Amino acid sequence: MDHNVPFATMQDMRADAQEKRDAIISASRRLFAQEGFDVPFRTIASAADVGVATVHRHFPDRLGLIQAVATAFWNEMELIIHKYDNAWEANAEETFYSILCELGALHPLSFAAMGADIIREHNVELDETNPVFVRGISAISELVNTAKEHDLLADDIAPLRFYIGFAIITREAPGLAEKAMPDYMEWLIQTYLRGLRP
Repeated sequence: MDHNVPFATMQDMRADAQEKRDAIISASRRLFAQEGFDVPFRTIASAADVGVATVHRHFPDRLGLIQAVATAFWNEMELIIHKYDNAWEANAEETFYSILCELGALHPLSFAAMGADIIREHNVELDETNPVFVRGISAISELVNTAKEHDLLADDIAPLRFYIGFAIITREAPGLAEKAMPDYMEWLIQTYLRGLRP
């Protein structure tokens, strides 16, 4: 590193590098969902409006990029969940429903399906040895436990079971289905929650 570079310039360089990294992750998430994990780095670079060397500099291997996309996904979920931390006491039922509608818009099943092949290919464990999995389950567990404290879910509902069911009902509907029933996801979430109440 050139120690003669002014501090402000170094900060700008760091900010620029972070923006490029974020653009790569965002483009990768979109492309992984559309085309799968084998999408070429050159295509990702083009979608992120960076050079392919920049993609390789930030993510020397595909698995590292996939983990970064997964981490960004859980970051987004956690932000949604914690955005409502102060709303539970005022109206727990409405708060829980609002959180789930926002989480559903992320279409978690599409995200999970993206990972199936890579999990098999790299023998990725879905247990306490996998920090990305642990982080995700921790976020979901916190949400489920808060809902149980407000008598919105039965005590025997396991967080992972809840999340898998939720992911299935919030998967993206074919275009015609969404056009015919634009509120299909909200209706499914309400129906799902009614079936899980104590």
